[in-house]
Amino acid sequence: MFVRSLPYIKKYYPLLILVGFLLWFSPFLLPDELTIKTQDHLGWGYVVTIFLLPMLGALSFPFSLYFKEKKWMLPSLMLLLAFPISIGIHLFLLFFV
Repeated sequence: MFVRSLPYIKKYYPLLILVGFLLWFSPFLLPDELTIKTQDHLGWGYVVTIFLLPMLGALSFPFSLYFKEKKWMLPSLMLLLAFPISIGIHLFLLFFV
């Protein structure tokens, strides 16, 4: 069953990575009134970087390894590590700029 769906997965998993990057930039592009507040302290940016992007990276990274497409390995790994990357950029901008 999985073997028959491989051509479709190979065709559409790069779109999953692009949707992940759009989600990563969505807290900066959307106004606060349009974003979701899950709890008092969790905004849309936290939900995206802590929950959604690692799930998308965990889905896309094994496919990029399986299909041996090197151009999608780094972006899917970046989605998998979105929270540490975001925190590192935040700390760099906070202390060095």
